[in-house]
Amino acid sequence: IVATMLSSIALASDVSEFGLPTESTEKTPPPLARPAGLPSAVPVAVFCQIFQIGVPALLQPLGRKRAFLRVFGLALCTTFVLYSSLGIATASFFGSDTRPSCNLNWRLYRVRWVAYAIALFPAIDTFTVFPLNVLFLANNVMSSVLGKKWYQEDVPRSYRVVARVVCFLPALACAYFLPSLSRAIDLTGVIGIVLPFVVTPLLHYASWRRLCEHFEPDVIRATERDGGFQTPFSSHVAVFAFGVVGSAVLVYCIISQFW
Repeated sequence: IVATMLSSIALASDVSEFGLPTESTEKTPPPLARPAGLPSAVPVAVFCQIFQIGVPALLQPLGRKRAFLRVFGLALCTTFVLYSSLGIATASFFGSDTRPSCNLNWRLYRVRWVAYAIALFPAIDTFTVFPLNVLFLANNVMSSVLGKKWYQEDVPRSYRVVARVVCFLPALACAYFLPSLSRAIDLTGVIGIVLPFVVTPLLHYASWRRLCEHFEPDVIRATERDGGFQTPFSSHVAVFAFGVVGSAVLVYCIISQFW
């Protein structure tokens, strides 16, 4: 879909092929950076790249788990190139007529099947992925609440059904009260900032304290170093700084978006 969107922009003579009057489009090139747009851009960027909560489940079936760094690195680079290319192309081509959800700029595109495919793609993509996300969230909730019973697979089917329904209803309610996809992504992105920038440093701190109850700090550091998991970014100072910066970004985005 992204390739189709980029190709249609490259092949179009002007915005009239997308149902827009040529004189209404901003002709000046878009600025390279606009600080006022950061509260919108940061949550969307985080939402697009967020996958760390699913890393354990993604790593489980892999035979060579040490290769995950290269796999996820390539995945992040690929999505970065795709999203950046699409954002730059749409902003440069449509100018001030760029919609918050840019796929809507194709709703009047002259090739109708392409217009329908691009306009409906986010809804279709969400429809196919949403059940998997519900299962994933419900499984994590049950593993946290039920503990050993979940890992021993001693959970009745009725519990699983109830957990999945409970995880499904909030999303349905949010979809009803936030019918705008762009606004929903803004809210989801702001919440998503909490996971990598706030929860992760807190998890690091809690894990370290728990380990120190059973092992000496020098033993823990040596084990991390021998296992290849000790980096400059895993030091206490770096993790603390990461949490402080993440909390500041979170507060800034919340204030800018909702006040």
